[in-house]
Amino acid sequence: MSEYPRIYPVTTSYRVYARFTALLLVSVAVIGTVGQTMGWIRRTISPLGFVLVDSFFAVLAADIWLSAERTVTLRDDGIDLTTWRGTRSLNRSEILGRRFVWGGRYRSVHMYLIVPVDSHRKGMKLPPSLKIDHHFLSWMNTIPRLDA
Repeated sequence: MSEYPRIYPVTTSYRVYARFTALLLVSVAVIGTVGQTMGWIRRTISPLGFVLVDSFFAVLAADIWLSAERTVTLRDDGIDLTTWRGTRSLNRSEILGRRFVWGGRYRSVHMYLIVPVDSHRKGMKLPPSLKIDHHFLSWMNTIPRLDA
């Protein structure tokens, strides 16, 4: 019996962080809107501005919240990255190798980048906060390191 597929979600601590950040953004938008509507905060933007700013905060909060739902699935013959936008898959035959890259807003997070053989396809950046185990590391070690 095969050990695969194996599913790796993001860590609980990242999930808590993402959800807290998303709720904080929504709270700021709600407090600002209510405060300006009630006159507690000096009105600085138009009603259309409220809609645009609140929509921006809502979309940003939703993206952050949903980032906590990312998973990586390792298969005998490939890897899948599932996000709220859909699933990206690469079979082993489509993988050139792996690199460690710096990501995140300030390039302060180290993450795996799975590089496809086809240079026209975008690399697959794995979430840096995955709950990994020795099976994950063993699977990754079968993929050539391109930055070594």
